[in-house]
Amino acid sequence: LMSGLNGVTLTAEEQEVSRNYGATLAAAVGTLDFWMYGAYHGIKEQSFLSFGQDQGLWTSHTHVWTGYRPHPSWLALQMFNKHVGAGPMLVAAAQSVPAFDLVASNTVYPNVSLASVYAFNTGTTYSVFAINKKLDGTHNGLDFGDGCTPFTLHLPFTNAASIMLYKLEGDPRETNRRQLNFQIVTQSISTACFSQEFVVNENTGGRTNGIPPGGIYLYVFEGCAASALATNPAVVINQAPWQEDPTYSTGIQFRAVFDQPVFGLTAGDIALTGTAGATSMTVTEVAGSQHTIFDVTVQGMQQPGTVVLTIPVNAATNAAGCGNTASTSSDNEVFFNVNYPPNTPVNATPADCTLGQPVVVALQASVFSDQNPGDYHTASQWQVSTNAGFTTRAWDSGTDTTHLTSVTTPALGYSTRYYWRVRYADPINAWSAYSTATWFETELDPNGPHAPTNQLPMDAATGVSLTPALYASGFADPNMGDTHAASQWQISMQSNFASLTWDSGQDAANLTNITSPHLWYESRYCWRVRYKDSAGIWGGYSSPTWFETLEFPHVYTWTNAVGGNWAVPGNWIPYGYPNGTGDVAVIAFEYFTGGPGR
Repeated sequence: LMSGLNGVTLTAEEQEVSRNYGATLAAAVGTLDFWMYGAYHGIKEQSFLSFGQDQGLWTSHTHVWTGYRPHPSWLALQMFNKHVGAGPMLVAAAQSVPAFDLVASNTVYPNVSLASVYAFNTGTTYSVFAINKKLDGTHNGLDFGDGCTPFTLHLPFTNAASIMLYKLEGDPRETNRRQLNFQIVTQSISTACFSQEFVVNENTGGRTNGIPPGGIYLYVFEGCAASALATNPAVVINQAPWQEDPTYSTGIQFRAVFDQPVFGLTAGDIALTGTAGATSMTVTEVAGSQHTIFDVTVQGMQQPGTVVLTIPVNAATNAAGCGNTASTSSDNEVFFNVNYPPNTPVNATPADCTLGQPVVVALQASVFSDQNPGDYHTASQWQVSTNAGFTTRAWDSGTDTTHLTSVTTPALGYSTRYYWRVRYADPINAWSAYSTATWFETELDPNGPHAPTNQLPMDAATGVSLTPALYASGFADPNMGDTHAASQWQISMQSNFASLTWDSGQDAANLTNITSPHLWYESRYCWRVRYKDSAGIWGGYSSPTWFETLEFPHVYTWTNAVGGNWAVPGNWIPYGYPNGTGDVAVIAFEYFTGGPGR
């Protein structure tokens, strides 16, 4: 990266890091791969290096007084310029290539290839670059071991008269800046090692297990006879190299590789079988494959089972109109398993209805469990809200891959009731339902107003009006000059106020007394109030007291005695004489003629 490029300014130290990286073998691998890939896709002119001494970051050589040593990127391009020439590029179809998910700048780039092959032909000479883009060691959680990659090149020619190998190899992290660590090594390979299935090993100039990390190998085969292409295209279809098997993924991927360019391949041309009941698929040509490689994604699996793909005869044709032969495979079957979301977690601590919690609260939930054997806990999402419906949230952790079953909240507000819940994710990002929310209340702000005292109705009062007037003590605050700004009144049928019958919310008008909304007969209610000062700080709630409302109004009936004689003093049914406010008396009698009256 250059200082000033794309608006980025680098420090002197960062520029030195960048300068050193640009001089490594790893940078040479990236440079050559980028140039070859660009050329393959039709980019005619590319400029990356300056021919010169260490002036700026991207030059070809060190200073003369330090040996005028070529940087590895220059050597890699020199391999092409000296030993390949201007021959046309050939289609290089990768049948199986190691890949991994690259994470850079908080972005995931899936299925990044770790090896590249580029081929050229001039007359009877074929030139093949084989590039190993691996590093040794562990990267992004994957262990690449010694970094070597096995290579087998499927060559479309026979009878090589000579084989020359030109290679750059060594520690990909090293440079030629201080000493000559890299130069192009030339090696003659015995033609006895030639095969159309050409394996890179110790006999062909490589290691026992292929090309070392950061290795750039150029094989030049001369005096070759081109193999005649089969009249009918051949095709191999297998599960994609990155496809997990078995899988829970709802999109299962296969890759079809033809030995020559073909046209007309559609989803309807591919045979989809298996026991999973898959219903659909899409076919996508791999960019730059020159009509030879196609990715097939299968979807719509109905149940656990297998997904199998084959390509029948004449599914696609070459430029001459010849149809393909039936596909062959080494592994064209993937087992699909139904993934169940994790079981719903349970809030553990703080226990429900806990009071006096610190404003920074440690939340603890139950351990992860899942119906799918082998599934494990990959992430959690924690939420804290001031309302049970979580329509607004005081804090949301988002997807948290670190704090799985316990977390500490950021600082919350004093004297506030908070509800909290959590959900869990499994390895394929299936989420459980949220835990049943529980609540806690935080401690009082030491600078807040003193908790008031309930005055009227008196504690344990009975026969209280259905719209009682509530009175509390006057405002008091530890900070001189603070005044009474608002109050919050609450009525509940529960002594812990777990659910509220009524909540005034912040009320700046009714500071020390208020008339409640209409309540119900013969019911016990608890009530409390808290005050807010002019600094915006809430104090604690008053200690709750309770009252009971009026008895429900009764209806009385007075009937005359049998035979029309009035009973004295009368038969009041069912409560005796009317004696309560709101009681209603109904007199029922019978006429002497026998007709009812009222």
